[in-house]
Amino acid sequence: MSSIVTLTETSKAEGTLDQVKSKALEIGSAITGGNSKSPASTKDTLDRQMEQIKADIVAAREALKITTKPDPEKLKDFDNILQKFTSVLELVSDQSELAKLLDDSYGMNKTKQQEWKKKASDTTLNVGQRSFYEKQIPRFETAIEGINGQKLAMIRKWNDLSKSKKEIESSKQIFVDASTVKDMEAANECMLQLNNSLDNLQNAVSVVMEMKAEAQQPPALK
Repeated sequence: MSSIVTLTETSKAEGTLDQVKSKALEIGSAITGGNSKSPASTKDTLDRQMEQIKADIVAAREALKITTKPDPEKLKDFDNILQKFTSVLELVSDQSELAKLLDDSYGMNKTKQQEWKKKASDTTLNVGQRSFYEKQIPRFETAIEGINGQKLAMIRKWNDLSKSKKEIESSKQIFVDASTVKDMEAANECMLQLNNSLDNLQNAVSVVMEMKAEAQQPPALK
């Protein structure tokens, strides 16, 4: 099932979420110096914390939009992915143009290989020419059989993927629901980040309040 959930992650919405989360983390990594009590550094810290919170809110909104997407829309997106999947499978089936080209290449060059074997022992050719064919025949044969082996491997993979496609089609709702769980987990992660940032802002504000309290204290008597 994990490979199918990966298919649903190719949606444009999730791509946007990843970009937004990355930006939020980038901003967060730039926030330093929160322990300093100088007015300038405190102001910078507050500015950065608020920028971080804005970025976290954007990420949370994008994540929550995904969780509120109706099932019919999710199924439609999944059907679109399956349609692309089908199109790709058709390109590598045993009836595809590629498979036919592989067969033609194998047959034609297999015939040529036999011709080269005759040339390798043809006394009408000089020694150098016969030596050329004699040396190239093993390499040529390896390449020819390699092409045939690659074609057989492609067809085996096509068969396996075709079986998986049938399983996916018969269990679409399950795969969509599985992705929904992951979407909810991602939304929780975004909200956790937002609340952590709010905590950081609260700590920065506490520093400001301490500065105010210190400024209002009467000077110590000498």
